[in-house]
Amino acid sequence: MKSILLAAFALAAAFVQAQGDTMIEINGEKVSRNDYVRRMEYLPGIGKATRDGNFVEVFPGLATIDYLINERLTLQVAKERGVEPSNAEIDTELAMIQRREPGLLDRYLATGRTKEEYRAVIRYNLAQFKLQTEGILVTDTEIKNLYDLAKDVRFTRPPMVRLRVIAVNSEAETKEVDAELKAGKTFAATAALLSKDVTSRSGGMYGDIPLDQLSANVKDAVSKLKKGDTTAWLKSSDTLLVKFFVEEVIPRTTRPLDADLKEDLRRELMVRKGASKNDVTKLVREARGKANIKIASPEFEKAYKDSILDKKPG
Repeated sequence: MKSILLAAFALAAAFVQAQGDTMIEINGEKVSRNDYVRRMEYLPGIGKATRDGNFVEVFPGLATIDYLINERLTLQVAKERGVEPSNAEIDTELAMIQRREPGLLDRYLATGRTKEEYRAVIRYNLAQFKLQTEGILVTDTEIKNLYDLAKDVRFTRPPMVRLRVIAVNSEAETKEVDAELKAGKTFAATAALLSKDVTSRSGGMYGDIPLDQLSANVKDAVSKLKKGDTTAWLKSSDTLLVKFFVEEVIPRTTRPLDADLKEDLRRELMVRKGASKNDVTKLVREARGKANIKIASPEFEKAYKDSILDKKPG
């Protein structure tokens, strides 16, 4: 994710060049676009992991150059090997993302980026996937076996309850709460008015909680109730008394092996198999070692060659 964000520095620089000389104005004091780009290139506190597992600071300008070079080399290697993502594949991937996560593209566009930039991200991700899984086949039987093996752990949601809570400090306060509830005030409204818990701001909403994650006394009390029921007052600590309201009982559910899950598991198995067959990092590193790379900024060109470029193909 950080690499994608760093790539935005180059896009931002191009955007700034199309604007006026002033990028920011603070109380009448102007920051020029050149100062903005220069500061952005050398912003401290950004880094990357080295091949030996250490972490070194890398200025955003250099990190962006590294990202863009790796991105272009990955696409070039994919093209050379005949697995470059087609526009039709990108269209299909984009349609799947929009169907599964409605609004995701809109949120992306709301940041000022374009749909073509989003398609470029998809293109790069697909190129990496296709290189990683080149020559790999996965059968329906393998997918079904993985699903059956992982069903109870990965695809089954345990029994849960949606709870609201009221917490008070004394017996006198419990009586005040009970009087409000008896008079017909809703649990949420009473929690907002009288609860001492931080959840009072949301009407006592405690959330959707698996039964097994509740403390023993709360689980014992709640598991006997139906939707709309309220527990007796329970001791929470030396100072707190709590009462829970069961807003919803959520039964144990298992996600079926539908088309989307089947595709997810197919890709998962392909990547697993491809990890032992296709070394994408090595392919890109070898391509980088052979590539004719020119960087306009002399300081970044030297830094890239000194700290990032690895011409050893192995």
